[in-house]
Amino acid sequence: MIKKTYFLPSEYNLFSYEAVRSTMITARELANKSGEIGTIVWAKNQTEGRGRQGKSWVSPPGNLYFSFIRESEQLSKNLLFSPVYITSLSLAETIEEISSSSIEPFIKWPNDLLVNGSKIAGILIESFLSFNKKNLLNIGVGVNVNNSPNNVGYITTNLKKENVNISPKDLLLCFFENLSRNEKKYNTQGLELILKKWKKYSHNKGDKLKVKLGNNNLEGIFEDIDKNGALILLLKNGKTETIYAGDVFVL
Repeated sequence: MIKKTYFLPSEYNLFSYEAVRSTMITARELANKSGEIGTIVWAKNQTEGRGRQGKSWVSPPGNLYFSFIRESEQLSKNLLFSPVYITSLSLAETIEEISSSSIEPFIKWPNDLLVNGSKIAGILIESFLSFNKKNLLNIGVGVNVNNSPNNVGYITTNLKKENVNISPKDLLLCFFENLSRNEKKYNTQGLELILKKWKKYSHNKGDKLKVKLGNNNLEGIFEDIDKNGALILLLKNGKTETIYAGDVFVL
């Protein structure tokens, strides 16, 4: 089999490091100095990786850790979830592509990727105001390539364990090829097309879910994703709840 060569699209600028505290910290520092959109920070090791809600991001060596900067107006157009959907869709397509479709990635709303019920990747998005008053997005991604973190409270897997051998750099470049294509589709055709593609990788109507909202839990049936990207949950009393943020568990 001829190995495919991947290329970084011209709208991105890659900075690579052996180790950083966090790729998100470094990406934000670089963006604050230059204000450059499309900055990518890739590191082989993180010492202070972060996940959602301030949780630590366990970062064993041999995996892919990167963050990139986008302008919020460029992607979101006042739609709350578009960066999440574009990024998670691109990552799912990447995993499917590099595995020659032997892996069927599942996107657990809104930002985790699973394979056969085990977490293989996660996404974190933060917004900030740059030194020149631009509203920017700092998007962090972690993919288990050769190792799986242990003792993190959930089941994990990695690409090597799933019989896929690829270097973190090739995975990175393949992702940005897919991301660039999906961003162009979003900018010309809107979120509707992205959501249509995204739904192929995610929850089916009728799936039983539990959503943790702070100290409260909601249980119900997955109904749909609305036009702005919010989760619609059908409750036992027949009413629907529109959810904009929360931790989702498949029952």
